[in-house]
Formats: sequence, C-alpha cells, structure tokens
Amino acid sequence: MDYAAVYKRLMHRACGRCLADYTETHHVLPRCMGGSDEPENLVELTPEEHYVAHQLLVKMYPGNRALAFAAMFMAKQCTGNKPYGWLRRRAASAALGRKMPPRSAEHRAKISALKKGKKRGPRTTEWSAKIIAANTGSRRSAETRAKQSSAARGKPKSPEHLAKIDAILKARAQSPEWREKMAAAHRGKKHSPEHRAAVAAAVLEIWRRRREQATP
Repeated sequence: MDYAAVYKRLMHRACGRCLADYTETHHVLPRCMGGSDEPENLVELTPEEHYVAHQLLVKMYPGNRALAFAAMFMAKQCTGNKPYGWLRRRAASAALGRKMPPRSAEHRAKISALKKGKKRGPRTTEWSAKIIAANTGSRRSAETRAKQSSAARGKPKSPEHLAKIDAILKARAQSPEWREKMAAAHRGKKHSPEHRAAVAAAVLEIWRRRREQATP
C-alpha cells in the first residue's frame, strides 16, 4: 500500500472544508520533522481521521521515534479509530459541560503581554521545499477548489500581492517546458464562447493593472 498517497488524500480532503462536529488539529508536516504551527500546516480532522493519520505517519517513517510515541499514546487511550473517536467526543462533551471560571483582568493582561510583539517570520527555503514536496502530484477535489475559489472571491489584493502574481506568471510564460505543457494540455480542445470571453476579460484586466502600475 502507498501510505504516502493515502496520507496526502486525507490531508487534501481536510483542506477547505468546515466541520461542525468535534475536531482535532493536526500538523500536516509533523513538528518533529520540522513542521511549524503556521495555518498552512494545520488541518482540522475528525478524531477517527486523526488516529488514522498518525498510524499512516508511522508507516511512512518507521524510524521516527517521536511519531511512534505519538501514535502509541493515542493507542493507549483506545485501540482502533472508531473507539478512539467515540472516547474523544465523550471527553470533549464532558469538558464543555464544566463551567470554567472567568479570567481575571490581570490574567488577560498577562496573556496579551506574552503574545504581543511575537512575529511569525517568512518561510525558510527548506520549509517551502518540504511543503512543495508534500503537495507534489496531489490534486484537490472539485469541492475543495470550489470552496477555496468562493472564499477568495471578492477579497481585494494588495499591489505587492498582484506584483508577485505577475512575476510568477511572467516566469512561467518564459519557460519552454511550461509553454509545451500548456500547449499539450490545450491541443485539440475547443473552448466555448463563454470560456473565450472569460479568458479575454482576464487578459484585459491583467494589462489594465500593468498600465496602472506603470503610470507614474
């Protein structure tokens, strides 16, 4: 069995969805392997999925002691993903039933002071390479693409963001491999009038933005 492929499918299925029931946060790239707490490296899983994800990680990296200990800790709570999910939901439900005392003003001020000034730096080259390697060859489902498109639609983009997109598109357009790949993908395909109109509108919008940026 290709455990890495199963793990990738599980992670991609978790991206972009919203679960109303009890969930557990999972690091796509485990922290013991260099993963961070950045939002891009976190997904929400059901407890059953979380249990299976850690079993898959142990299968993928049998020599990693930290992953083995994490999976062993989960198995000690309950063997099997279904009993584990039932147990975790019961524990979460019991915790929600407890009335927690409100935090004092001093407590809130202390938490605020600890978080203040902490900045998340840009990704390192090694971290970016690990994310690219983990996502290479995987495809997002139609539902995930639709959700991500809907979430991004209407959000204004900063000039810096638009400049980065233009730079990426220019670099791709100049690559012979990319041009050949696009030509092979579109060879023999006939686009509908609506598709051609949408492409023309997108190209005109790109040129309009470039003219605005070039105008002093």
